[in-house]
Amino acid sequence: MKVLVIGPSETGSRGGMAAVIRGIRESRTLSREFEITVFPSCIDGSLLRRLLYCAYAYLRFLACYREYDLFHIHTAEKGSVFRKNLYLRKIKRAGKRQLYIYTVRSFWTFTTVWDSGGKRL
Repeated sequence: MKVLVIGPSETGSRGGMAAVIRGIRESRTLSREFEITVFPSCIDGSLLRRLLYCAYAYLRFLACYREYDLFHIHTAEKGSVFRKNLYLRKIKRAGKRQLYIYTVRSFWTFTTVWDSGGKRL
């Protein structure tokens, strides 16, 4: 099974998701059962550099996504969610399978949960 792992660049970005993606790519156990390709969808840098790279990456994705059976998508918060939504929509329209990994640094800040009495949980 061919798997495309979509997330931040292992070399062009810092952080936990890049480290997890590196671990997936280097895993001997996973590589025995799956043909894994890492697809960098974003990099660190100035706003202009990030936007240009994201547009370039999505165009590259459109050219190659049909080759894969499963998509492992890593996303975080804010812009990452919206950028990965483009990928997810295309994958769903093509009838492909996806594994969507949503990780956020400050879960309770990003997803405020209220009970029926209006009190914050």
